[in-house]
Amino acid sequence: AKQAESAKQAKLAEALAAKQGKAKEVLLNGVKALQLDYASGSATLTAGASLVDGQLSGKALRLDSASAAILGVDSSLVSGSFTISFWANPEKLEAGRLLRLPGSVELRMESSGFLTLEATAKDGGTERATSLYPLAAGEWSNLRLSLEGTLLKLWVNGEQSANVQVEGGLGGNPSMLVFGSYAESAKSAAGEQEKAAGFLGMVDEIEISSSGSALAEDEG
Repeated sequence: AKQAESAKQAKLAEALAAKQGKAKEVLLNGVKALQLDYASGSATLTAGASLVDGQLSGKALRLDSASAAILGVDSSLVSGSFTISFWANPEKLEAGRLLRLPGSVELRMESSGFLTLEATAKDGGTERATSLYPLAAGEWSNLRLSLEGTLLKLWVNGEQSANVQVEGGLGGNPSMLVFGSYAESAKSAAGEQEKAAGFLGMVDEIEISSSGSALAEDEG
């Protein structure tokens, strides 16, 4: 068990070092990316969201469970194979929505720290899976969502942790990527827009690639 934990920590340190060395290079190699460290103005922040010191350098996004960061996304980026990569650090283990591509993909953290991955197909059907590995409060974890054909995979700290098969492809035509809480289309009995509880913690180094394998090559 100790050897496995040491190997995990070594892999994390290696990933951090690689990120520090090639974050800017990713943007120069034709991979479309949204990165808070180098484009802090690319996200629309709702009340309660803020930019704080990042894990390596620059700024990270801090969400308070009632706030959101909304990033405009070219729909062509997520119309085929794609990868979304980011780092997350929960302040405490509290259930909340972490990420959503409206009409297509949702990633939630449960109070146990485990993640629920949900994908909506073009026919409206949904598939869900729970991650094998949880997030830990106060610790940074690298998360990646990679769609290859009709298979959506979730990676946690370099380990494949969950996957769902989406027959016929993902539904929706998302033009935004939302981190945290945001208004639902359904209204409450009082006629007000309802919000789902969002992630409480920090998010950093957000990258979106139109290639399902471009950002997953180092998973080997």
